[in-house]
Order: sequence, then C-alpha cells, then structure tokens
Amino acid sequence: MGILAGFIRQFRTWDLASRISFVMALILFWLALGVLSFGPDAIRDYALAGVVGLLLVMQLIVLWGNRTMVTPYTQAQRHYMAGEFQAARDVLEASIEEMGHARKKTSSETLTLLGNVYRQLGDLTKSQQLLRDALKISPKSHFSHYGFGRTLLAQGDYAAAVDHIQQAIALGAPPVIEFDLGHAYVRLGEREAAVTALQNALDHTDETHRRLMALFWLHQMGLSEQPDVDLIQAGLPFWQQEAHQFAKTPYGRQLKSDIDLLTPYID
Repeated sequence: MGILAGFIRQFRTWDLASRISFVMALILFWLALGVLSFGPDAIRDYALAGVVGLLLVMQLIVLWGNRTMVTPYTQAQRHYMAGEFQAARDVLEASIEEMGHARKKTSSETLTLLGNVYRQLGDLTKSQQLLRDALKISPKSHFSHYGFGRTLLAQGDYAAAVDHIQQAIALGAPPVIEFDLGHAYVRLGEREAAVTALQNALDHTDETHRRLMALFWLHQMGLSEQPDVDLIQAGLPFWQQEAHQFAKTPYGRQLKSDIDLLTPYID
C-alpha cells in the first residue's frame, strides 16, 4: 500500500498529457491481458507482444512524468504562484496525511503555506487556525508571522495585523510587505505611520496592484498625484477580486469603497 500511495502522490504532480497517456496505456494493458488470458490461441502471441509493449510504454511514461519530480511543498508553491489554490491545497493536505501515517511532524513552512492557501480560498477561520499552529512550531518565523498578519488583515482585525506584520519585518521579511503594514495603518486612521510604511513599500515594489493602492491612499492624504489611468487599469482587477472574495469582512467592504472611487477614472 505504501508503494501505491507513493505512486498516486507522484501521479498527481504529473502534467495532464502524461496522466492521460498513462491511463490510456493502462486500459489497453488490461485489455491485452484479458485477450492473453481468455482469447483464442491464434491471437495470444499478438496479445503477449501487446502486454510487453504496453508495460514498456507505461515505464517510459512514468519516467517522463517524473522528469521534474519535486517535493510536495515545492509542487504546492508552484500551484500557489500560478493561482491554482485548490491544487495547492490538495497537494499539501495529501502530504500532511502521509506525514501523519509515518508519524512525522508537519513543518511550520507547510502549515504556513496551507494557511495562506486557505486565505486565498476565502476560508479565514481555517487559515487562522493553521497559521497559529505554524507559529507554535516556529514563533520566530517571519514567513508565518506575515501569513498570519495577512489573514488578520483580511478579517479586518487591523491592530492585530499590524503587530504580526511588524514582527515579520523585524525578523527579516522582505521590505515590500510594508505595503500591508501601511494598508492596516490606513484602516486604523494612523496617518503618519501609514505614510511612512507606504512610501517605504513604493521603494521596493513594481507590482501594479500594490503601487496603485499605495499611490491612491497617499493621494487621498494629499501627498501624491492621482494614479494614472494605465496603472488603475492594470492594478484594479486584483483589488476587485479581493473585495469580492472578502465581501463579508470590514476589509472587503472598505476595499469596495476604494474601488468605487477609482472606477470612474477608467469608465
């Protein structure tokens, strides 16, 4: 069973063409095996050749499918970066289940990534639970503190989000996350802290959605020009998706208000 479980896990990481090819070869293999076992004597030699040939084909497909074999964590990261959050969740949860069967502890990195995945899927309760567990394992992980801070931000718990994002920065997180710190400060009405964080973030990011909102909030404070139309068009879809995803939280509702102010510039 362990070998079968391992193969199934590998199979899930293959590209679609490899998976389809293997399934088709497996079906043909069983058909050829059936003919070899129960077919007329006159065609059994052909069936035997087919069985042997299909075994070789399946071996080659397995080798090809595993050509870029990576750890489940790396595979999930790739799904996450591609926006394939359900696939990332499935890979990580299968890995955690296997670790449990092997009586091995799940790493804080795995729990953090899964917590981030659940946030992207809109399940903030599950996200917070996983990220709390990750922080219990690695309380000095900037990755876990930032992930937890982002989930708290999405929930509208801005003061707690500030605390964890600040800890992430102090522990060595990339300075670009000062954008999220500035975001929380904007919602808390802490103008001076928001300005400092947003200006620092602008020095460290080229991402259109971050630049759009940073410049928009600074503009509202009278410290920047209105973002240009191209930037609004490029960056707004991200925030529209965020507002829709978290429409039931203060975070989502306040984003919707910002979006309503920006939308007329591109209509």
